[in-house]
Amino acid sequence: HAFSDTDGLPDPHAFPRAVVAGEQIANDRIMAAARRHLHDLERDDIYWDDAECQRFADTIEQLRIVDGHELTGQPMRLLPWQSWVLCSVLAWKYVENDGRRYKTAMLEVARGAGKTTMAAALMLHLAMASNGADLITMANTVVQARQAYTAIQQFARDAWGDHRDEDDGDAAL
Repeated sequence: HAFSDTDGLPDPHAFPRAVVAGEQIANDRIMAAARRHLHDLERDDIYWDDAECQRFADTIEQLRIVDGHELTGQPMRLLPWQSWVLCSVLAWKYVENDGRRYKTAMLEVARGAGKTTMAAALMLHLAMASNGADLITMANTVVQARQAYTAIQQFARDAWGDHRDEDDGDAAL
């Protein structure tokens, strides 16, 4: 599948390719991760699940920015690096059992770079796709952690309605 900005999800392989080609400035750790990503595409014991990325793209397509940001109300669009990181968490799988390669992820990103919104979109997708999954977000304060939880709620209500609504609640569920 060729992802594009029109479906909210840039090609998740474009960013690591640009890093390795020297078209995207990156530090040594990002360079190593980009090289590993491209090398891993050739491995026999793991595979990249394009269908999983498409399911995530389908989730992203339904979301609008809702957290009071200047872009509130606009469709959610991931940046190329975000697409790479999030799809890497979701799409790398073991050939042996189709299980996810990564069960834990940690991401360090500067203030104001959209971490909360990005994490909320990922967690909402995982909550829908993974029956019974435990999803945990950590932050320096309860207020920061609650921001992610609130963003997930707002995304879901905006996309599918409010389950507490007497008239449309069943459809939202």
